[in-house]
Order: sequence, then structure tokens, then C-alpha cells
Amino acid sequence: MSTVALIAASGRLPLIFADELRRRGHDIVLLAIVPSVDARVRQAASYCEDLSVGELQRAIDICKRHSAAAAAFAGKLEKSAFCAGMELDSRARRLLSKLATRGDDRLMTAVAEEFESEGIEVISQIELGRSLLAERGAMTLRHPTSEEMNDVSFGFGVLRAIGPLDVGQSVVVKRGVVVAIEAVEGTDQAVLRGGTLAGGCAVVVKAPKPGQDLRIDVPTVGKDTIACMHASGCSVLAVEAETTFIVDKDEAVQLADKHGISIVGV
Repeated sequence: MSTVALIAASGRLPLIFADELRRRGHDIVLLAIVPSVDARVRQAASYCEDLSVGELQRAIDICKRHSAAAAAFAGKLEKSAFCAGMELDSRARRLLSKLATRGDDRLMTAVAEEFESEGIEVISQIELGRSLLAERGAMTLRHPTSEEMNDVSFGFGVLRAIGPLDVGQSVVVKRGVVVAIEAVEGTDQAVLRGGTLAGGCAVVVKAPKPGQDLRIDVPTVGKDTIACMHASGCSVLAVEAETTFIVDKDEAVQLADKHGISIVGV
């Protein structure tokens, strides 16, 4: 049985990945980088250690100490943590000093490269979460209107244009107007802000940035996203098919159908 280090933040993905790793016969060493890691993930691991996101060398040392030749990243880490003056160990400080920009994708790719430089393979999130990937086409009873599909196309164009800036994965648009762009606040807060500003019937588009490292950060939506859309009056959620996770998809679709929201993979 080979050992895999699961570097876990909050949300459902750590538990889903832990279940998949155990199904494949792996022993799990859990590195919990937020206190809110699901207790069931801790129970699935043979060893668990809590550490802060800035303790890069300690994370690598734990992997080596437990003979973990591979690692998987999972879960939601609030981007604001990178702006809050968190404590960094010397290895993390050296890493940051070498980066010209510190967008979340560039930063997480650099962290993955540090693990791989020590012989620790980073397992792709796509590999562990294939069952969560959005399919192409409408997944709900309601399909987007032609006007909404125009906004979907426009939104994808906006995301492609801002992708090189490493800003965010989501945009809220209405009638060809950009209402909100996801930044540090994350998708759900951007949806709440954008839908409210739009005054209803806004379109949410979510997709990876061009060239995004999907080993460590696959765009993810779920029930909470739909709830935020309903609360702020958004009408369509469009995601890039086969590169976006829909967590608890059946429940998310049921909730969308209940509120007349369309979910579509493009």
C-alpha cells in the first residue's frame, strides 16, 4: 500500500478525494492547513497533522517522514489568507521572493513544483475527481435563452482575456455588461455582489484560466453556488465542461430546478 499526503483545506473535496484514495488502496497522511477540515477526512487518515499554509518545509518534511511519494491538494483556502500577513517559514519566503506575480494559480503551481523538486509527485485533481466533472450541455430543466447564451459567450471571452492576469475564475455579466469579476473574495461572494448589482437575471460564468494548473486547482461549484445565485437573482450558471467540478451534482441540479436556474456546460 503506497502512502499519499492529502493537503486539505475546507469544503467537500478533501473527503471526496480521501474516499477515492482509499478506494485505490492508498494509505493517507493528512496535512490539514485549515482548522475546518472535515472530521471524516481526519478519520480516513492513518496520520494527521495540523499546520499553517506558510509552513512549506514542514509539509515536505512530513511527507518524507511518512514515505509519501505523492501528494494531492484539495479544498477551499480563502484567498484573503495570502493578504493577511501570514507567517512564512524560510522556504516559503524564498519561494515568494522568486515570483514576479503572486496570483493564486502561479503561487500554487510554484508550491507544487517545490514538492516535486523533492521527489513528491503531485496527483492531478482531475484524476481523483473525474466523476465530478461537468458534462457538456444543459443539466437542468430550464435551458438558457438565446440572450443568456450571448452573455455566456461574452463571459467566457472576458475570462480568457483576464486569465493571464491570474485574477479569478468567475465573472457575472448581464446584457453584455461585466457586473462583477471574482477576486480575493471567491466565487460565492462575487455571485452575491454581482447578482445584487445586476438587479436579477444575471449570468455567472466559471472556467479555468488559460493554462491553469489543474493538478492543484480545478474550478468548483456546488449547492452553495446555486444558493448564492438564488439569493442574488442570478439565472444561469455556465461552466467549462470537463474542466469544472460540480460537487454534489444531483442536489445542486435539484436546487437549481427548484429556483428556475439553468446550469449549462459549454
